Amino acid sequence: VFPSPALPAERERERGQFIRNVHLLHWDSFPPTLSHDHSCAMRRAAILFAWLQLLASLSRADYQYFCKHDPSKQSYYIECSSCVAPPICCDEEEAASTTASGGGGKRCTETGLGVTSLSNCEDLQAPEACPLEQFEYFCKHDASKQSYYYNCDICEAPPACCNKDWALSSGAPDSGGMRCTESSSAFTNLGFCADKPYPSACEGDPTPAPAPTPTPTPS
Repeated sequence: VFPSPALPAERERERGQFIRNVHLLHWDSFPPTLSHDHSCAMRRAAILFAWLQLLASLSRADYQYFCKHDPSKQSYYIECSSCVAPPICCDEEEAASTTASGGGGKRCTETGLGVTSLSNCEDLQAPEACPLEQFEYFCKHDASKQSYYYNCDICEAPPACCNKDWALSSGAPDSGGMRCTESSSAFTNLGFCADKPYPSACEGDPTPAPAPTPTPTPS
């Protein structure tokens, strides 16, 4: 009744499960008090619902970190046991196939083959093999402004994680000499700063009230 969509090999199992589920929808699954027409309508609706669930699962992107194995090459591979640069986020379904040794069978680049925004991988743990020492917390000194500064002794909003090697220079007072914004290339996932101490000025209330001055006791 339904056409078979063109499926990647790794999705074939989901299609097989769908077909098995449909085969389980026998006539005796429905109450005997229902008329034949009602039973038929319900069965068709159940099959259509199962089919829509399958299509929804197939349309979901599968975002994964991809890692560079050779600094002189452009390719990033889905296998991240080796990593010489910060990882990028790619859609595994759109990534190119590769037979490169240790590549895990999939690759992408910074400009194509399934590359996407790093924010799509923000719920994933950053690959442990990747060098992340250039990532640091940057903090807003004014919540109404866009800039996050390298100096986190002042913190007026939740901090950002930025690549200090790509950060913009800043001459603002107390900036620490660097800044980044959410639209700059230095801005990245908070997960890349997970191993860094969270800025104490940002914990709890971002602008803690000063301690009250004790009232002098009359002598």
